[in-house]
Amino acid sequence: MRRSTRAITTICLRSRSVSGDDAVRATQSMSPDTPGHFEALMRAGVMAARSGDFEGALGLYERALQAEPKNPVPLIYRGLTLQGMNQL
Repeated sequence: MRRSTRAITTICLRSRSVSGDDAVRATQSMSPDTPGHFEALMRAGVMAARSGDFEGALGLYERALQAEPKNPVPLIYRGLTLQGMNQL
């Protein structure tokens, strides 16, 4: 696991002590070629949603979907986030 992916994982594991904005910022410098990129984006998205940053979470799920277009997981989490925003 590369350093940037490890940092995202650490941030997400401490999700109660960091904001959703921190998760979004932490993933902005990640290259799509970084091993674990998809997982880091998903974890950061979950953390952003938990902290109430629904817009940030949606952006992270969109980036995860772009990283793995055939993976349905970002779509599921996107739907759950929209439901949490009362937009479904």
